Parts: sequence; structure tokens; C-alpha cells
Amino acid sequence: MLLIFMVLGAILRRSLMLIASFHKVYASLLGLFASFSEVFASFFSFMRLFTWFMRRLTILPISSLKCVDSNLPIY
Repeated sequence: MLLIFMVLGAILRRSLMLIASFHKVYASLLGLFASFSEVFASFFSFMRLFTWFMRRLTILPISSLKCVDSNLPIY
């Protein structure tokens, strides 16, 4: 009887360690995804700030830089 409980305890311990290792992998993947999303969010906010800054620096509007030779109206 004691041997059965020892075997069951060992199986349970191994299965819990396996679940814990999968949980660590899952948590690390979630952390990696969170860090990538933070990097992308900071990159896009930087690009938004950069485009706002470059629009403030330009003297001519963007529409005047288009080709004037075409018959299409410039909006």
C-alpha cells in the first residue's frame, strides 16, 4: 500500500513539474509578446511624433510637392 502511494506521489510530482515547466514557457511567451508590443507601441508613438515634428518644420505643404504637370487637381 505504501509503495502504491509512493508511486502515485512520484507520478503526481512529475506531472506537476511538467505542468509548471509548460506554465513557465507560456508565461515567458506572454512576457515576450508584451515586450514586443511595448516596443512596437513606442516605435509607432515615436513615428507619430516624428511626422508631427517634420510637418511643423516643412515650409511648403505636402500637396505643393506633387507633380504640377498633371491635369489632376491637387487637394
